[in-house]
Amino acid sequence: MNSAPAPKPAGRSLPWTLMTFALLVLCSLAAVVIFLTGGNLEEFRAGPSWTPIAPAEAIAQTNNRPEDQSFVNGAAIVVAYAGGVNLRRTPGFQNKLPGDTLRTVPEGAAGTITGGPVEQDGLRWWQVRFDGEEGWMAERSSQGRVLLVLQGA
Repeated sequence: MNSAPAPKPAGRSLPWTLMTFALLVLCSLAAVVIFLTGGNLEEFRAGPSWTPIAPAEAIAQTNNRPEDQSFVNGAAIVVAYAGGVNLRRTPGFQNKLPGDTLRTVPEGAAGTITGGPVEQDGLRWWQVRFDGEEGWMAERSSQGRVLLVLQGA
């Protein structure tokens, strides 16, 4: 009986294994790049890029109230933002407790300015009254959208 172990193949399997692994890694990296760029490899080339200009309509919509129409205490106002505006217990919108928002006042609702202004979180806030409920509202959003306008303006 011959119990001697079978001879080992001549070291050729290791290079093929490494080459297969390297090819799989290369294909995986290429797939990740294509996925992240959406197939648009122009982003990886150096040079200036073109940025589109916002349409004039969009610019006019965010700035449709002249700056000389300043609010004063006792002025009648209207919510001008289609999504409504949050009525808050205190001025500001950053790092607030969940109970700070009293309610969302819908577009077209009429109210009165009762105090302010207060500058908080980069915005101008006014103390206002809507349907007997008093709170604080920003004049504009952090994106520059007009939230409140003078009634009849």
